[in-house]
Amino acid sequence: MATIIRWKQKTLFEVQARGHDLLCDQPKEDGGDDLGVEPLEFLDAALGTCIGVYLSRNLALHDIPADGLCIEVSREIVKEHPRRVGSFKVDIRLPATVDERRRKALLRAASACSVHHTFEHPPKIEINFETGAR
Repeated sequence: MATIIRWKQKTLFEVQARGHDLLCDQPKEDGGDDLGVEPLEFLDAALGTCIGVYLSRNLALHDIPADGLCIEVSREIVKEHPRRVGSFKVDIRLPATVDERRRKALLRAASACSVHHTFEHPPKIEINFETGAR
């Protein structure tokens, strides 16, 4: 299934994925109206939520409540050509009931997420143009 992105105005886009609607926009200082998250924030969210899914599944597998689980993703931009994300930092707050042995297993689980693997093994990107609106 494809994710569909439609231009709305200026730098505002509507994103449709599996029946869910999201908004993507640039901050005002970058020419947008700040009506949604910017593209790199979607990237942060993709990495953080993917890690969160793997962690929450692992916790549930061991009957550990995920209450208090929180993932914070920050990134560093490389400004030389090409401008891009140079690194991500992921800080994870685990539930208080998680012991050191479980932390090691959770680190393995967090590192196994599909988004993490995608960054480590970048995919090829093919861009095609079509003329006319759908």
